[in-house]
Amino acid sequence: MPLSNILVVVVDGLRASALGAYGNTTYPTPALDGFAADSLLLDACFAPAAELPEIYRALWQSKHPARPVGCVIDVATAEPAPTLPRLLAECGYETTLVTDEPHLTTFAGATDFHDCVQVLSDADAIAPPIRARDIATTNLARIFAAASDVTERRSNELAQSAGQAVKPPQLVWVHAQGMHGVWDAPLDLQESLLDEEDSPPIEAASAPHLTIEPGGDPDIAFRFGIAYAAQAMVLDRCWQYLVDRLAPTSRPESWLVMLLGARGYSLGEHQNIGGIDSRLPAEQLHVPWLIQFPDGRGRLARSGALASHLDLLPTLLDWTGDVRHSSLRLDGSSVVPLAAAMSSAWRESLLSAGELGAFSIRTASWCLRRSAPGDAADRQCDAAPSNWDTPQAELFVRPDDRWEANDVAKLCSDVVEDLHRAATESLQRLSAGEPLALARQPQATEESRT
Repeated sequence: MPLSNILVVVVDGLRASALGAYGNTTYPTPALDGFAADSLLLDACFAPAAELPEIYRALWQSKHPARPVGCVIDVATAEPAPTLPRLLAECGYETTLVTDEPHLTTFAGATDFHDCVQVLSDADAIAPPIRARDIATTNLARIFAAASDVTERRSNELAQSAGQAVKPPQLVWVHAQGMHGVWDAPLDLQESLLDEEDSPPIEAASAPHLTIEPGGDPDIAFRFGIAYAAQAMVLDRCWQYLVDRLAPTSRPESWLVMLLGARGYSLGEHQNIGGIDSRLPAEQLHVPWLIQFPDGRGRLARSGALASHLDLLPTLLDWTGDVRHSSLRLDGSSVVPLAAAMSSAWRESLLSAGELGAFSIRTASWCLRRSAPGDAADRQCDAAPSNWDTPQAELFVRPDDRWEANDVAKLCSDVVEDLHRAATESLQRLSAGEPLALARQPQATEESRT
C-alpha cells in the first residue's frame, strides 16, 4: 500500500481548553471541532516540558527533556539520536518545514528537512505589533497560507518530475508561534464576545506576560481570556482554509493530518498571564492532540490514555510500517493502537520536567507537582531529585481538579510518597540514559464517543 502524505501542524500556546471538543463553550471553534469529530482525540496529552527547545527534543527525537542533551540512543554505536525528518526521509518521504518561529531552525533536526520555508512575522517588522484589519492579514493566516502553498507546490513538483513513476509521499511540518506570537486578531472578534457592561477589549497586540498580585482585579484575567479567545477564533478560520485548500491537491483520504499544541498558555489560573510557570501547572502543559488517519480509523474515538509529545515520532514510524526503525530506543510509544476501542499496554504515569529539579507527574487519578527551590542557596543543594523537601510538594485530584487549585498533599501523604518515588526513579533512569519503564497494562479500556 502506498505511503500516505503527512501533515503535522503544531501551534504554540494552544491549550486543550481552547477547543469545543475539549469542553470550551465560551466561543465557537466549528472547523476544529468538526475535524475533531473525524479524528482520534487524545484527551490527556501533556507536554513533557514548558520550554520550546525541550518540547522539540521530544517531538523530533522522542527524547525526554530530563535526559542529558548529549545522551545517545544506541550505546553500542554511540550514534547521536536520529531525528524525525531524517527517519521519515529514510522511509521515502520528501520533508518540508514551514515556520514563523525563528528559533526553531536552530533546534536539532531542523536542518534535516529537505526544504525549509520561513514565514516573516509582523512582530519581526513592526514594533510594537499592531492588530490586523481582518483575519486574512493576521500572522496565523500568513503561516497557514504558506502551509497551503507548500502542500500544493510540493504536489505539483512531484507530479511533474520527469521519469517519476510513483511520486514520493510528503511530510509537511508546520509550526506556528500561535498564542506565543502576536495577538493581532481583529478587534471586532473580541467585541463579539463582550457584553455592554464588560470592560473594553484589549487593543495591544503584543503577547501578554504578567503576574496578577493576590487579591488583584479579576477583570484582568477575564479581558486577556477574551483576547485569547479571539486568537483561537482566528485559528479556527485558518484551519478551515487549510483543510479546504488541502483537498484539491490530492485525494483527502491520502493524508494523515495531525493538530497538536506545543504547550498551553496560562490565563490567570495560577496568577500568571502568559510566560513560563516553573510550577508546571496543567494549563501550561495540557494540549490538544488530534489525529485524522487516512483510512478512517479512530473516527469518533476519544482516548483518555496519558499521551505526550514523546509519542509523535513513534506514531509516525509505526504508521509507515518501516521495520528498519523498530529497534530504536525511543522514550515514547505509538498511539496508533489507541485508535481501536480496546485496551493496549500503555503508561500509567507521565512525567514532565522543569529546571532545577522541578517536575510534575500525572496518573489517571493524581497529579503531583514539585516546584524548584526558592533561593539560590537551596537551588545549589537541591540539584538532585532525591533531595526531597515536603513543603514543595503539591498534590491534586485528577481529573476533577482541572486547574490544580486544591492541594491535598497533607491529606494523602502515602500518595505523595508513591508518586515522588515513581518520579525520582524515572528521573534517575533518564539521567543515566536508561529506557523508561512506564508502560504497563491500563486499568480501563478506552471509551468511544457515540
